[in-house]
Amino acid sequence: MKILSLILLLILIPSTTFAAQTCNYTYSIWNTVKKQTIKTVKVSKKYSELTKEEQGPFGCTPCEEDQTEIVLNNGLTTKICKKIAPKIEKVLNMTFDQYFKIKTITGYRPSISRGPADKNGNRTLFSNHAYGTAIDINENKNGLYANCKEWHDSCHLIKGGYYYPSNPLAIKEDSVLVKEMKSIGFEWGGLRKDSLKDFMHFSPDGL
Repeated sequence: MKILSLILLLILIPSTTFAAQTCNYTYSIWNTVKKQTIKTVKVSKKYSELTKEEQGPFGCTPCEEDQTEIVLNNGLTTKICKKIAPKIEKVLNMTFDQYFKIKTITGYRPSISRGPADKNGNRTLFSNHAYGTAIDINENKNGLYANCKEWHDSCHLIKGGYYYPSNPLAIKEDSVLVKEMKSIGFEWGGLRKDSLKDFMHFSPDGL
């Protein structure tokens, strides 16, 4: 009788209940010496086996199962952590409709591209993108710059397009987009305090 009851329970419970217990994702590793991605790693494990490093902001993880697609009013899509996706989608669509045009957007992108480098030059920490808790907007007009404690013409562009604050696709400190993203817990990378300025970027800590 107990065996029969167990069989019936397995039939009645949706398979997704069990599938959700497994975390799957593929991440890349950035090498600071070669200045490129050196390899990709596939991960499949139980959620109960996730490490502290795999626990990100807002309770998000790198697991594909924790990500969902958001859709902007102009048809652009990207993946974001499910726990924050509705807020992100609402803010982006509101600013897109009323104040600011979004031409490109990138969200979930698992990689180890932050933190100190190890002896081989490999970064050691997941990026905010890896958790689905960061977005890059209009990358071609809002580049990532090094040697840029304060914004000036001699800052060194290392990713994306040149930043001209007067461009209508450029993100600025006083823009509604920056204000609204801050209201839901996201900082703008253009206000970083270190030697980098990431004008395309929003994340919980701006990094």
